[in-house]
Amino acid sequence: MRWIRLRSSDEKYFNQAWAIYEQSFPVFEQRLLRDQQAAMKDEEFYFIAIVEEERVIAIVGYWIYPQFIYIEHLAVHPEVRGQKIGTKVLHELRELQKTLILEIDPPVDNISIKRLHFYENVGFKLNDYPHVHPAYRLEYKGHELKVLSYPQGISLHVFKIFRQYLNDTVMKYSER
Repeated sequence: MRWIRLRSSDEKYFNQAWAIYEQSFPVFEQRLLRDQQAAMKDEEFYFIAIVEEERVIAIVGYWIYPQFIYIEHLAVHPEVRGQKIGTKVLHELRELQKTLILEIDPPVDNISIKRLHFYENVGFKLNDYPHVHPAYRLEYKGHELKVLSYPQGISLHVFKIFRQYLNDTVMKYSER
């Protein structure tokens, strides 16, 4: 697996990566293309195409902040799900030796409960702070998510720093 950081929508693997992004997340969890193009120019943002044999098999979008790495999006191509690719991606990110933070839907049905178990099985901890992710698009409202972190739970202080970073830095690349 090769990790290729995409900085422009003109790059070779962007269209394949963007297709996975659009297929994998509900519209209210997606940036508009123009906002993604702007975000990719930000030095703190990494939009990664994970490539095998010239084919994008997964994507990960993450932000590097001094105190943590925020994993904004992680998705595996439907044809290769179940092959532990997501686990391998998370293991690679763990090698960066920083606290990892991500968000998931509240565990209320089989799919969301399975997703929680997937992350717990690779060492993530559920943090019990109320959290609403801001909307990426004007026609939607923010939505409740649960915050997970690795290798341990985060303090309320770090959670507040994360929330501020999300609002001030990450979400400046959205319709506001």
